[in-house]
Amino acid sequence: MPLVKSTFAACLIIALLLSRAAAADFRITGKEAEAIAIAVRIFKSKQGSKYEGHLVYGDLRHYTVELERTRNRLEVTFVPEQPSLKSNEAGTGGSTIHGWEVAYVFSLNPLRMVQEHYAR
Repeated sequence: MPLVKSTFAACLIIALLLSRAAAADFRITGKEAEAIAIAVRIFKSKQGSKYEGHLVYGDLRHYTVELERTRNRLEVTFVPEQPSLKSNEAGTGGSTIHGWEVAYVFSLNPLRMVQEHYAR
């Protein structure tokens, strides 16, 4: 059942990305879709984990997913929402109350994760 939920979540992310790209012809390959599904599954499997009392993998609803293609690689980055700040506050780096920024880099041929990065 968790595999079905993560695959469904990945499909929703893909649909959202495609719907937001109405002005541009945005397409992803089947291997890119598989990489996104793997990234979502990994992220969700670690949801709620903490490091030194701080949330690392938060609720996916509070994240934006960014995709970056380079040749035979796809980077899938989960960027947490920035909470509202007071006028005298500065934003943080790659982490917020919602969790850390997490990036997974995939080789597409063969399909495998080659790197995992965190920003806090």
